[in-house]
Amino acid sequence: MDALALFLEKAVKDQNQEYQRDANEKINVEYDNFKNWDEYESEKKSKEALAQLNRTIEVRIRLQLYTRAGGYLQYEQDIMKIKDAYMKLTGLGCKKQETILKYMESKWVEGQTILQADQQVTEMEKKAESKTILTFNILCSSLVLLALMFAI
Repeated sequence: MDALALFLEKAVKDQNQEYQRDANEKINVEYDNFKNWDEYESEKKSKEALAQLNRTIEVRIRLQLYTRAGGYLQYEQDIMKIKDAYMKLTGLGCKKQETILKYMESKWVEGQTILQADQQVTEMEKKAESKTILTFNILCSSLVLLALMFAI
C-alpha cells in the first residue's frame, strides 16, 4: 500500500483534500530527496569501483607499456576486461550503466592517442625492417659479385 492510500484510509474530515495535497507534496519532496541521494551515492560508488579497476591501466600508461607495436590492441583488451569486471559488480545502484558509458567515452579519447603511438612505432619498425632487408640484400649482392670476380 502506498503512502497516499494509507493517508486517505486514516484521514478524517479532509473534505477539501487540503491535507491530502499537503501530504502528497511532502511525500514528493521526500521522494525527490531520496532519489537524488540514491543517484549521488550510486554514481560515487560506481566511479570508485571504476577507479579501482582502472589502476592497472594507469600504471601501464605511466610505464609506456602501450607505446609499442600492438600496444593499442593490448589497451583495448585491458579496457574490455575492466568493463566486464565492472559489469559483474553488484550494489552499484541506478547510475551503474551511465557511469560505465561515460568511462568508455573517456577511454576512447585516451585510446586514440595510444592508437596513434602504436601506428607510429609500427611504421618505424617497418622502416627499420625494410632497411635491414635492403642492407642484407645489398650485402648478399656484394658477396655474389665478389665471388664472381674471384671466380673469374
